Amino acid sequence: PMPGNFSLELNHFIALSGEEFSGLIAGGGQGTDPGNPIILGTFNGSLPASELPASVDWRGTGADGPGVKNQAFCGSCFAHAAVGGMQAAWYMATMQSLSFSEQQIVDCGWGFGLNACYGGSYTASIAYVVAAGGIAEEGEYPYIGEVGCCDGPIASQSSNVTYFRNNMAAAVPLYNAFTGVIAVESGNIPAMMQALAQKGPLMVSIYAGNPYFQFYGGGVLDNPACQQPFQMDHDVLLMGYGGNYTAGTGYWIVKNSWGPVWGMDGYFYISMNNDCGISTNPQFVQLDESMAVEVARRRRHRRRRSARLL
Repeated sequence: PMPGNFSLELNHFIALSGEEFSGLIAGGGQGTDPGNPIILGTFNGSLPASELPASVDWRGTGADGPGVKNQAFCGSCFAHAAVGGMQAAWYMATMQSLSFSEQQIVDCGWGFGLNACYGGSYTASIAYVVAAGGIAEEGEYPYIGEVGCCDGPIASQSSNVTYFRNNMAAAVPLYNAFTGVIAVESGNIPAMMQALAQKGPLMVSIYAGNPYFQFYGGGVLDNPACQQPFQMDHDVLLMGYGGNYTAGTGYWIVKNSWGPVWGMDGYFYISMNNDCGISTNPQFVQLDESMAVEVARRRRHRRRRSARLL
């Protein structure tokens, strides 16, 4: 596909005005202070684009977790991007593909600059997870697309988080190997390509509150709305790249959180030329690999033991 060759289609956002759509999705793009201690370093890349793989695509692999999720009518894109980053980092370290809980970040992240269904950032989401002692699996702390309640902004550095639903409390275990994020140098496209090839999917922010995103149907977005001044408002996960960067036809492969009925089964392509600000704030999640491997081993053992007991 070539940049600029994209299609629009009617979808489940058809009943929303442009203003309503912008209000619905405007939960991300908030960036972060470069001095934030949760940013553990900067990835500048060392390889020219000519020495990188011709294409990278993490869709459908273990780094993609369960695939595309749906934030529904909740401005939690920041949590979906953060969870996507954690799922990818976990898989890269352990070869274990998991689905982590966005709802935990929505419910419990107050006090970290996170505002549940009303916006936040993926960087602050990771800061919460590190402070809380980890992230639960989605199957044990499921997504409801609205603000719920947990036992506080930090789960007391315990090995569990407790949430409340339908007048009942549930304590679920946490995966606790995450340590922070690495920022990929802003605007450095070859560094982003190298990070995708070597580190896995990247969390990024974009400007999505426009009709080209609202009704995107396929192809490579080269968004006319982003040729004017804009403010980034949405967080997504960069899954790979294709085309030819040096020839000016390169594009990113991106995972959205608007469900699989939007775009190309929930994913989209967008031009590499910082279209809609996508190369402004790329980051990937860092973890303690030896700790992650040990946690994964213990969880597998627990599951095998539970299966035998059944």
